This record gives sequence, structure tokens and C-alpha cells, in this order.
Amino acid sequence: MKEKEEIVGMSVKNKVVVSGVYFLIREKEIIYIGSGRDVHSRIRMHSKNRRMRFSHYTILEMSKKKRLLMEKQYIEKFRPLFNFMSNPDYQDGKKEVLRIFLTKFNSAKEVKELCGVNEDVIGKVVFERGGVPDDVIEKVKNAILSR
Repeated sequence: MKEKEEIVGMSVKNKVVVSGVYFLIREKEIIYIGSGRDVHSRIRMHSKNRRMRFSHYTILEMSKKKRLLMEKQYIEKFRPLFNFMSNPDYQDGKKEVLRIFLTKFNSAKEVKELCGVNEDVIGKVVFERGGVPDDVIEKVKNAILSR
């Protein structure tokens, strides 16, 4: 247990403002990439969005000039679900199973309750990693699309 002096010594006098690029993460997948001069404030805003549920985030601290360039490059490289405008994979109904999974389910466990398929296999189907028999893929997709 920490002593009072140590706790007081660790305190921050003023709000720490971090400028940089941030990555919102769910199920080991980057679902959104953003940037800002006050990244913590932006992340708090996203946490209130019920459709964009995430469990973790990562911040890369950098200057304004660099963050604007890097945000664009990271979006192009990783093509996250919620960066719709920059991601042609999610236009015209492509990756519909992934979109519904990320917006309507809290975890693979919820899908498992609907279809009885192992959570690791559900992850493979949702994120199109392969190695899953066609009948199992259909079972998982039907469970997700039924929502």
C-alpha cells in the first residue's frame, strides 16, 4: 500500500493535455483512429458513443503537424471500421457482419450464446481470418445478422 506522501507526490497539479494520434481497440482490433490536441478529451467523448464501444486505447504523443499526417497514414494502413469516410471496405455493404458485430454486441460471448460456437472461432469469422468450415461461418454470420 502506498503512503500518503507518495500518493500526493504522484498527483498532477493541472490537467495534462496530450497532443497526438489515438487508437480505439476492441477484440484486439483497432476500430477507430483519431487525433487531437487534447487526446484524453476526445477519447472521453468517444466513450459516450454507445455504437463505438471499445475496451482499450493507445496514444502516440506527437506534434500537430505530425499527428495530422500520421492519423491519415494509420487510417489508410489499418482501415478501421469506424473511420468510414476513409475506408472503402465498409462501403456498399461490405464487411456487414463485422459492422453489426462491433455496433450491436459487447463481446463474442454474446454471439456464442446465440449460436453455440467457440468465441475464438467467432473472432476468426468476424475478422475474416480464415480456417473455419463454411457451415460454421454461416452459423455465426446468421446469428450476428439476426440482431
